[in-house]
Amino acid sequence: MRIEEFENWATYRKIKTYEKFIEEILHIEKYEGDIDDLYDFDKCEKLKKRFTYSESDKSMGKNANHNVPIDTMKNNKYGEIFKKTKGYKLKIDKYIKFREMSDIMSIHASKVAKYICKINKEVVCLKKKSIGIGMGENLISYRGESRDFGKTKLQPSIFREPSSIKKELLLFELLVDYKMVDRKATNIEKAIDSQHHAQISRMLDITFNSLYSLYFACYGDKAADEEDGVVYVFGFPSSYSPHSNYIEDYYDTILDGKIRGYPKNFKVFTHCHYNERITAQNGGFIFFVGDEFHTVDKCYYKEVRISSSDKSKIKKELEVLFNITKATIFPEKENKIVDIKKVFRDTQYVLKKETLDVELATYFERLEYELHNCDKNSKDIMRLLRKEELDLISFTKKYSGSEEAKDKVDEINMKFDKIRIKYRRWEK
Repeated sequence: MRIEEFENWATYRKIKTYEKFIEEILHIEKYEGDIDDLYDFDKCEKLKKRFTYSESDKSMGKNANHNVPIDTMKNNKYGEIFKKTKGYKLKIDKYIKFREMSDIMSIHASKVAKYICKINKEVVCLKKKSIGIGMGENLISYRGESRDFGKTKLQPSIFREPSSIKKELLLFELLVDYKMVDRKATNIEKAIDSQHHAQISRMLDITFNSLYSLYFACYGDKAADEEDGVVYVFGFPSSYSPHSNYIEDYYDTILDGKIRGYPKNFKVFTHCHYNERITAQNGGFIFFVGDEFHTVDKCYYKEVRISSSDKSKIKKELEVLFNITKATIFPEKENKIVDIKKVFRDTQYVLKKETLDVELATYFERLEYELHNCDKNSKDIMRLLRKEELDLISFTKKYSGSEEAKDKVDEINMKFDKIRIKYRRWEK
């Protein structure tokens, strides 16, 4: 049996139980011989005849013609033979379809199928991560980057220049001035347009289609073509609609300076159809709420490396098989954006007065997830908690009034004491 090639084919066909299928084909081979040899000999015609067993055969009490042993109950022997033989024949028929498709499309040579299979294995792992703490299956999403950007990987562009985050509202004003965005658009809509037109925002693009992420992992300049790309496969325990009242109000208060988001409390936005490009890319976002960048913890994602030698063939297959090209991924092009970027870089900007009420509930929910998915045998877990506690207290004191800060610090200390007790008990 061509196991790896069948896995690729099954992934294309979205067959979720292909592992069980492979087990049964291997079981048939144990008693009937190599199924690929049988296919090459007569397209498995004789094999199919041996696994033909009708209702009439069952009624007449006939034994099966194949050699695969079947456990039967005394009072329903031929019913069991009928049921099991029919199941085996369905598996043989499906494998024949795979071989036929393989012969037609040469799927065994497909680079896309090879990497989709690898991505799927990471998806299976990530989906299960939040179940142990009662959160249900994780939301799966993807991001492709044409090379490993090291320290700046998964970093929104606005954080790469220290002064840029302070000028966020200026960027929106420029988009309106250049008639790239409607003045009546919400701030979330302006941020989305800023990301997709200017690639400047506190958002990181993700997609809910693994094929698009594979395209972006292969898309870039000549220098990028010579380096391995990366597909990041994410599993997030919670997400938000980008147009929910909560998110719109939350972002407005951040921009107004009424609150400051805790930098590690990123939020995930689900499918967004605000403009043509996002719809074409089946896109969403990771929204970073703080004034400084903190990368996404590794417990939320896996990496699939894309060999530079495979990039050209992957792009060709994506075009031929799925119509995924630069034109379909980027359905519009705006020349005005060059001017907007220049003005944004060169202009000084002053924000309104900053204040903050620490987002404790969101923080501790995130921390619980990350602790649940970290290495529980690590001796450094208490050291990690001490650092997290100090960071959160420092953040609270910076943005809260003196009286409020004292109450919040006491609350933080109590919650961290409970967490330490929980994990010390677990280690014992």
